[in-house]
Amino acid sequence: MAEQDTNIAGLVRGLLRDTRELIREEIALARAEIREEISAAQTVGIAFGSAALAALLRRVRSHAIWPRPARDGARSSEDHGDIERERGLAAEQVSGEMKQRGDAVPAL
Repeated sequence: MAEQDTNIAGLVRGLLRDTRELIREEIALARAEIREEISAAQTVGIAFGSAALAALLRRVRSHAIWPRPARDGARSSEDHGDIERERGLAAEQVSGEMKQRGDAVPAL
């Protein structure tokens, strides 16, 4: 009977040791999976942010805030002049509409 108690005690100790080791391994695996998920989320975030920035820059450029390059790749003074003329015409149109409504027109 004493021999049987020793065997049972050894089995319980072995079971507890194996359980602790299994829990440690599961925690290490969970940490590794979390790191992978964070890395993937960062990659997606960077890609999304880059795409949003590119779209914003295209939109800003399409509204003639930045002069468009000349056909040879260099910006010409004509591009700058065109933009200034467009801005001036828009300002004149807005001030004309304000005068028609009787609004005060700020100095340009």
